[in-house]
Amino acid sequence: MSETAVIYVRVSTREQVENGVSLAEQEERMRCYCTARGLDVAGVYADEGVSSTKPLHRRPAGARMLKALKAGKAQHLVAKHIDRMFRNTQEALERMDEFDAMGTHVHLMDMMVDTSTSTGRMVLTVLAAVAQMERERLSERVADALQHKKRERQRYCNRVYGWGDRDGNLEPVAAEQAVITRMRQARAGGESLQAIADQLTDGGVTAPAGGRMWHRETVRRILNNDINRAEPAA
Repeated sequence: MSETAVIYVRVSTREQVENGVSLAEQEERMRCYCTARGLDVAGVYADEGVSSTKPLHRRPAGARMLKALKAGKAQHLVAKHIDRMFRNTQEALERMDEFDAMGTHVHLMDMMVDTSTSTGRMVLTVLAAVAQMERERLSERVADALQHKKRERQRYCNRVYGWGDRDGNLEPVAAEQAVITRMRQARAGGESLQAIADQLTDGGVTAPAGGRMWHRETVRRILNNDINRAEPAA
């Protein structure tokens, strides 16, 4: 009697979801792999437009897949790469313990990992650590780029309260800078964020979204935006 497998695919961006290229390509490759390994495909679980920052059990398709595996619907789980399934090393290792207890073997096609072997389990552990390191390095690069743009007074998002966009460079908007100064003074005087928001609302000051209602989190975000503390390069 042949064994069965479930296939898991995921894409994180709306563009990929709409084009369908990445999902279809992942599934096709997984099906070919299953055929080569003599595995019958019991189901395909696709998370469309779901970020890798969400743990597997909190993704719609991921949760259904885990339920199917716990119910014994398949003995194998096939995915393209480790970062399709897990958000970090800790989750990967915890899930592997769970899969081992259920008798579920994990196959990662890109690296030809098969956890039915001791070597495969060891390689998966290493891959999980490397994948997490790469995600953290990417996050650091994005943060560095953002800080550089702020220091250079360059546009880094669609709208920055207190600043206007002129050919990709940020220039202070006098009226909004005056509001920021007013916020700072009130905060330095011991006013709460909510009290400052209420004062701006009562005073009819236009909020960043264009309305008249200010919220404490809006005040917090503006005051904590380090672009207002960054010095432009000489």
